[in-house]
Amino acid sequence: MYSMKWVRLLFAYLFCLILFISLINVAFSTSEHAALTNQPKIENWISQSGFYANLQKTITDQARNAISNDLTGGSTISSSVINDAAQSAFPQSALQQAVHEFISSNYSWLEGKSGIPDFKIDLSTSKVAFADEIAQTAIVNHLKNLPTCTATSQSAQLLAANPLLLSCKPANINPETEAAQVGIQIANSNGYISSPVITASTISAKGSNGGELYYVKFSKAPKIYQTVNKLPLILSVVSLLSMIIIFFVSRTRRIGMKRIGIVLLLSGLLLVADKFVSDALFNRYKDQAFSGLNNGLLQHSLINFVHYIETELVKIDLWFGVGYLVVAVLILGTIFFTRNKQTTNKETKNPTPSKPAQDNPDNRSMQSNGVGTPQNDYEMQPVNPIRSPHVPKSNYKPTKQRKPPRPPKLIQ
Repeated sequence: MYSMKWVRLLFAYLFCLILFISLINVAFSTSEHAALTNQPKIENWISQSGFYANLQKTITDQARNAISNDLTGGSTISSSVINDAAQSAFPQSALQQAVHEFISSNYSWLEGKSGIPDFKIDLSTSKVAFADEIAQTAIVNHLKNLPTCTATSQSAQLLAANPLLLSCKPANINPETEAAQVGIQIANSNGYISSPVITASTISAKGSNGGELYYVKFSKAPKIYQTVNKLPLILSVVSLLSMIIIFFVSRTRRIGMKRIGIVLLLSGLLLVADKFVSDALFNRYKDQAFSGLNNGLLQHSLINFVHYIETELVKIDLWFGVGYLVVAVLILGTIFFTRNKQTTNKETKNPTPSKPAQDNPDNRSMQSNGVGTPQNDYEMQPVNPIRSPHVPKSNYKPTKQRKPPRPPKLIQ
């Protein structure tokens, strides 16, 4: 019997631990499922982070530096010309469509619908249009505004020079032809968008070409993703079964409910604390997370994007924590306020028997003499005298008396 008690206690505490772990992971898995598997929400966060505007600015800055360094006379092209060309060739809507295609194909891969991510983002047409826009605006407008050269020798000498450096326009120069040649030079520059065609086979795990492909590096990601989607339901069933076992294994129902309430209370407090801890850790390490990008604009956008994800995760975890605390308070409060009623019911079912008076000779003598009664918490019952059994007269027979013995005779 004693060993059975310890077995029940061991099972109760074991399933309390299982219940605690499952409750915490129900909240975590549900928040991850809600935040990371919702493609429209992911794309909305990317847009709100300013990623497309900063990506457009990044392409513009890289193109400006490439033109200044790789193209002779490229520094004479104004920044406004490059900015206008970038907005025309790389509109934010086109960038958003490219990101949508990338995310959709990767979700299909994670869900097991395709063996590898199947996407193709072709920016070569936009890069050529960007170069042509700059060349047409910069070369044609520049040559149109130049005065015509007067000397034939000067015109022949200027034909070999870069059209951006001409101070006068030769008579036989064709602005369209010169602009096309400059556009080809800008389009072939590797200073910006060096790989205009982007597929799953061109992206490595480190984010650059030449390394192990990311879908090979993370080949187990689809199984993990699909398992995470099933975890909320599985862990909810485990939590419910753990509660039932704790309830019936405990010595009494009140003890079982009390243990369940305590586990819910601890789980709720941990999830509420997780919100503040996660916010503090994010604010401390957010600048270090994407320090390898070497691009302040994209780094800022990615930090904002991750912050949206972190906020969504801890918000759902906080909801679970508050829910656990409310249920725990209801359970423990009910047990606390009904404790007196439970005690009264036990006393009614099991009244305490009164102790009989001890047969003390002194008490009997005191009662028989009428001197007094003993000082007890209860009144002494009178002691009935011991009487012989009553015999009916019809059955009564007198007892024969024995005759006295005769005296001995004297012998003479």
